[in-house]
Amino acid sequence: MLDQDLLVRQAFTGGVLQPVGDDDLKTYLAPYPTRESRRPLLAWARQMPLGGEPAELVARIDATTSADRRRRPETGPRDRRAVRRLAG
Repeated sequence: MLDQDLLVRQAFTGGVLQPVGDDDLKTYLAPYPTRESRRPLLAWARQMPLGGEPAELVARIDATTSADRRRRPETGPRDRRAVRRLAG
């Protein structure tokens, strides 16, 4: 991860509906030109909860997500009314 810009590159090109173009990607990659500049990205990635661990962090994320859902109505592709309106 430190020797390549894979994390940033994947975030904007892999598995997304509309990958960014090369010029825009250069803008996102610019702050991470060296191994040392990518070290904070590695630290951040290592903090991601995987497989339900650490349990305390997963519980906090779940609680926040649930609270967000209660506070605002659902919108987006899962909202059938919005899809019908867009379909005309």
